[in-house]
Amino acid sequence: MSRPWWKSKTVWVIGGAIESVGSYIAYDRWRAKQIREALLQEARAYGETPVTLDEQPRRVTILAIASDRKALRDQKLLWKTYGAELLTVAGIDYQWMELDCATIDKEVHEKRPVADGEAANETVPKVCEERALAGRVLSKWIGNVKPFADDHLEQIVLDKVKMPENKRWYKEGVAATTKPIFEEFKTNRCEKLYYLPLDPAPSWIDGLISYFQHRTMAQEIGEAVMQIVRS
Repeated sequence: MSRPWWKSKTVWVIGGAIESVGSYIAYDRWRAKQIREALLQEARAYGETPVTLDEQPRRVTILAIASDRKALRDQKLLWKTYGAELLTVAGIDYQWMELDCATIDKEVHEKRPVADGEAANETVPKVCEERALAGRVLSKWIGNVKPFADDHLEQIVLDKVKMPENKRWYKEGVAATTKPIFEEFKTNRCEKLYYLPLDPAPSWIDGLISYFQHRTMAQEIGEAVMQIVRS
């Protein structure tokens, strides 16, 4: 006669493991909430500090460049979850500017004329790379214009990116959402440069692991935003 299934050691081991994972997730999210509340309290105190009539409102430009739309959406989700509210309660205005290379590649490919008698090539060539694109956008802001290698690429980027009306946005601060963009900005000697760790996960396994690291993301992204607030 077989033992009841609920007396099996395997069932109890699996059940215990599920309970442990559930407890860890709950604790991880609780700690992330505590970290965010502490940072929000500090940011709120900054925002409530009286300013003189001579002081101008602070603003920062956030440039998000990604390989494709999904990577861009992931960056924006992390920003809205762990960063946007901190700047808002601190009274710092920000401009979010985004570009994804896959969409730009496709639009450049569609704009290129097809010669008579030539079959249309359905394969979209890669003409856009994140770091190089960041450098070109930045050069437009500071007036040190570097022409794009492709005329169609330049026009598409200029149509997509809302250039600041003056250099004030650039002078008050630029925040890069990934390491490659940050490194490119350093090369161009950006005056006030910040790094927001919104880099996409290198693989699906890393993405899965990040699901269990809410407190780490809250701490790292939150502290990065607070560097903007404290500066």
